[in-house]
Amino acid sequence: MLKSDLLEREILEQHPLHFSFHDGKVLKLCPVRSEQTWALNIKRGILSVLQTVQEFLAGAVVEEVDVLGICPTRYQQKGPLLVKTRDLNLCSHRSSGSTSVQSVVLPHVSSEQQILSSQLECVQSIKDGVLEEAKCTESDRVTLFPHQGSGAETQTQSSLKLLQVQTETLYNKGDSEDLYVTNILYEREVTEREITGGEVTELVWKLCLAHSASYETADLFMTLVFKLRHLSLEALRALWQRSSFKCRDNWQPLIDALPSCATEACVVLMKDLIASAEVEEDKVEYFFWSFTFISNPTSGMIESLAPLLKSPRASQSCFLGVTALVHRFCSAHSSCDHVPAVQSVMRTLGKFLGGNCTVQDSEHLSKMQLVLKAIGNAGLAAASLAPALSSCASLKSHPVEIRLAAVQAFRRIPCSVRNGKARSADLGKAGSPAPEEQEAPHGLALGEASLYGFLEFSYSMDWSLVLQL
Repeated sequence: MLKSDLLEREILEQHPLHFSFHDGKVLKLCPVRSEQTWALNIKRGILSVLQTVQEFLAGAVVEEVDVLGICPTRYQQKGPLLVKTRDLNLCSHRSSGSTSVQSVVLPHVSSEQQILSSQLECVQSIKDGVLEEAKCTESDRVTLFPHQGSGAETQTQSSLKLLQVQTETLYNKGDSEDLYVTNILYEREVTEREITGGEVTELVWKLCLAHSASYETADLFMTLVFKLRHLSLEALRALWQRSSFKCRDNWQPLIDALPSCATEACVVLMKDLIASAEVEEDKVEYFFWSFTFISNPTSGMIESLAPLLKSPRASQSCFLGVTALVHRFCSAHSSCDHVPAVQSVMRTLGKFLGGNCTVQDSEHLSKMQLVLKAIGNAGLAAASLAPALSSCASLKSHPVEIRLAAVQAFRRIPCSVRNGKARSADLGKAGSPAPEEQEAPHGLALGEASLYGFLEFSYSMDWSLVLQL
């Protein structure tokens, strides 16, 4: 046995794993805090093989939770053996890599329709209610053209056999003081490794020398993205000074990799490059749209980007990219409207409204429509602007486009705010004629008249109904 194998065995045997087990299911784990993640995941895998059912209906599908995820599982009795099968493509909570692109698993899509098809089969031997032996085989098949049946397949086999039964176990009470409760699902291990700027610079050079359409280039580019995530802002700025050069065909690997980095340091660097006009306009747009895909935004990201909204050169993608980031941040943080960075963004947008969205010319009209769309984009953070939006929508002197944009800006604002602050601008208040008594102004085209009627009718109703319309 190799020295490394001995070390791994020693780590695996160092801490006993306490767990709750009921009716063949592992409900909770109680590991010690010092247990390494990879060792705990191996123990999760072993316990997963032990899971079974005590009673079931023939051919019935049950939901089972183990190291592979939460999976629909079928149990069948075949003579003295109990066979467990599942299509792993139908499992949820399976571990995946971390990328800047958000994605979701398509529901109810079987392996036959997937490029990667994964199946599990476990054969269990149970005697007198005791699991004596279990053998599991996981098959993973990659098929580029599923209907043709060809592809590459790998199999992983696990086997457990009962050797002896002990009535008592040795238990170290000292360990119980350092236990915590977790589940049997696979836990992704986060490994911290120091990345140097020189190492990343060398990687950029390799990308420049690699063929543009090769597998090597794709692999190097993804490696660059993941390494950028480990660099501090200072290291990234130093890297930019050394590696902002262009390769063949004017390609700048660092420029293309930054939007996929999705860390606060990368966002701040992108903001610096935008503010100093060091990147071309099409790349600036690329930067802004990438903010929409950041899954875990921070207040630091929003704080760094907020000043860009005040620039006369701020584009549509700037307004929508920054406010999309605000919305995602607020979706994950309660009371986000008390965060200074979020308040700064909303104050800037509020100043554009000027209280009631008055516009002077066609250029100002387009800008106002963009600002209203950005406010709607910001969602939960826009609650403080509800009174101003109500005013913008209720003034009949405003262009129809502005009034409709103001209504649409309520689409993500909580109902409690709509029904409270927003209702104060109801057009059905005393002194206003009833909706059916009002007429559209002469000279409006058919579509505009219909929109006018929609607005007049909407404002006399509860705001929750307006949003449904």
